[in-house]
Amino acid sequence: MESGTIVAILGVLATVTFGALSIYLFVKRRYPGQITFVVEDCLGLFESVVKHFQELAISYKNSPVGEGIVLLKGALVNTGSKDITKEMVEGRLRLALPDEFKWLQAKVVSSSPSVQAQIEQEPQTLSFDTGLFRCREFVRFECLAEVPMPDDGTESTGMRLLKKLDVTHRIADTQYVNPMHLPPEYAGGLSKRRLILWVGIMILGVGMGAVFFVKGVPARLHYHIANDSGERIEVTARPQDNGDILIRGVKQKSFKKQLPASDFFLTPDLEPNVLPNRVAKFVVAAIAALYVLVPFVMCWLMFREQRKARQIRSLLGLVDQDDDSKKEDPTRESRTTSG
Repeated sequence: MESGTIVAILGVLATVTFGALSIYLFVKRRYPGQITFVVEDCLGLFESVVKHFQELAISYKNSPVGEGIVLLKGALVNTGSKDITKEMVEGRLRLALPDEFKWLQAKVVSSSPSVQAQIEQEPQTLSFDTGLFRCREFVRFECLAEVPMPDDGTESTGMRLLKKLDVTHRIADTQYVNPMHLPPEYAGGLSKRRLILWVGIMILGVGMGAVFFVKGVPARLHYHIANDSGERIEVTARPQDNGDILIRGVKQKSFKKQLPASDFFLTPDLEPNVLPNRVAKFVVAAIAALYVLVPFVMCWLMFREQRKARQIRSLLGLVDQDDDSKKEDPTRESRTTSG
């Protein structure tokens, strides 16, 4: 086997091995606790309502809302496989903003029946005390924030708030919190970044397939010649920088000879033999598998995200009651805290 083929195969094996090891370690070492921060809505009140309807007026503390007032509606859901107890909490879950931002008001609007949730508010921080937070329990909240207006005015105040929002905690055996935006019902949940990634992979596969189609699939060229005892054997021929040809036996490893190029091609009964390239066969098979697996994986990712979104909607009571397929369990209760 040629050294280039060996190196390529070793590279593929190393990539697969380290990739599988990374996935194994990630799954093994991943914390069982998980809190999902669900963003139900985040909109600037002025730019969403008042700006386009001058007849409407929205006030906050008897004063018209300013251009930078943002309403954030969200929820905290225990989506992990472990209950979170008070003893596990060294630092509460916090929603922190930079100095130029400011929280104006926050309140818990509903929660699971036994959850006694409270919010402690500071100018730049909202701190959540959930007490015992069991799996699949939730806390829904609403808050108002003051957001500085952008200089160019191209970005909405709601998007600016979400970009600057930092969700932190120090809870034992619990993963970092990543905001989750509920995708529209019956709409694809594949994020833009993932879509770009998969499209890039598909384009790469198309490019490699086009190269093989135009130039042909690379192959190996071996020869059959007679050795010193007259037996015909299979050899490889590699040009050297001094103008010679280095001949090595494929199966007879001990056979080795170096001849001038002119003498090699004048060898009696020289018979070329074209063989498929192992690496090229692997690449072609990988491209074929790519076009089978990528659509399947994309559909699976969209289904998984939609399924998770439906579960959270059902848990938070955000489903349509008229749809029998999405009705809540009538035994589930929700405790609502009046504003």
